[in-house]
Amino acid sequence: MARITGQELLADSKLGPFIMRVPFRFLSVFLSASLMVAVMVAVPLSAAIRGNVAPAGGISPQFLEALEYSTGVGPKGAASGDLNHDGWLDLVVANSTDNTVSVLLGKGDGTFQVHVDYPTGKGPSSVAIANLNGDGNPDLVVTNSTDNSISVLKSNGDGTFQSHLDRPANDLPQSVAVADFNHDQKLDLALVNVGPDQAH
Repeated sequence: MARITGQELLADSKLGPFIMRVPFRFLSVFLSASLMVAVMVAVPLSAAIRGNVAPAGGISPQFLEALEYSTGVGPKGAASGDLNHDGWLDLVVANSTDNTVSVLLGKGDGTFQVHVDYPTGKGPSSVAIANLNGDGNPDLVVTNSTDNSISVLKSNGDGTFQSHLDRPANDLPQSVAVADFNHDQKLDLALVNVGPDQAH
């Protein structure tokens, strides 16, 4: 497993500064909602996809029967985006038991190809998709709650990814958000950690 310093990762990926000290209670509702969604859609060794159907009158959403797709072991978090520039949404699933992320490329009709797995740090708990280095390709950022790190997997542009590069994080990172928080034209990371009022 490659280990580099935070400065090297920031310089290499053109990431902006980390967000510091936002009270955890402001994010607790979001985190609780995320855990509820994860329980609804993640089943052992699979990820369930439900298609949203608008009923007559458009009052409340209904869902089609779940389509289940195999992933790595212990799926815990998921993200969607166009990973290979074909105009179709793909899926990435963080697998906390076998320390991988599963990439399922979309077929364009709401179904997905067989998963391809990529190693991460230990205990991946969430994943985000963002173009971190400005090359136009969507990269992956993974929080690893067992070894207290984040993993960055750079995209090759075709839906495949390079080996993960890791950066230390505070204790038990559970979730990550990526955005240009300070308007310096560089993407920043906000991490939610388990602990007394922690977000970084």
